[in-house]
Amino acid sequence: MNATLETDLITSKFDYVTRCPQQTEVRQVTELVITRGITGQNGIPTGFLENAAMYLWLKALHIAFMVTWFAGLFYLPRLFIYHAQAEVPADRRRFTTMERRLFIIMTIGAALTAIFGAAMLIANPILLKQGWFHGKMFMIGAMLIYHYRCWRWIRILEEGHLPGNTRWLRWFNEIPVVFLLAVVCLAVIKPF
Repeated sequence: MNATLETDLITSKFDYVTRCPQQTEVRQVTELVITRGITGQNGIPTGFLENAAMYLWLKALHIAFMVTWFAGLFYLPRLFIYHAQAEVPADRRRFTTMERRLFIIMTIGAALTAIFGAAMLIANPILLKQGWFHGKMFMIGAMLIYHYRCWRWIRILEEGHLPGNTRWLRWFNEIPVVFLLAVVCLAVIKPF
């Protein structure tokens, strides 16, 4: 490939990414790189395509570990219900073991979600100026409180304090649906 054709190809990719309305985050990274004055040949930011690709990798890993975290948030309260209904002590011990292991896995998912989210924020600090992002951060704060409450329920059930009625646990089990819908809608639709 000759140098002129390669430059034209890079320029056309840059033009598409900077004008494509579906690629909001990539455009924000582009604006950030341009405002810092890091430009190379033909005004294309140096390392722009590499930075955009890196940002998309961070985003993909952030989403993948968010799925891990939510899998735990969805299933752990269901285990609490089964644990509370178990009548045999051996079953209760088995549920405690399952709950602890799942909590560890979902905590790792939460930590890696936060790490990749922070890396995206470092790469794109413009997010801090957007209203939808503030809403997402509020929901994540609520999710962390819910995560802590799950840990408390593990301790309560392990100590043998079984609720007489599992109705509240059944409602507690549905709360992650609200978190998931809110976070996904805020991140994808960006309503404000």
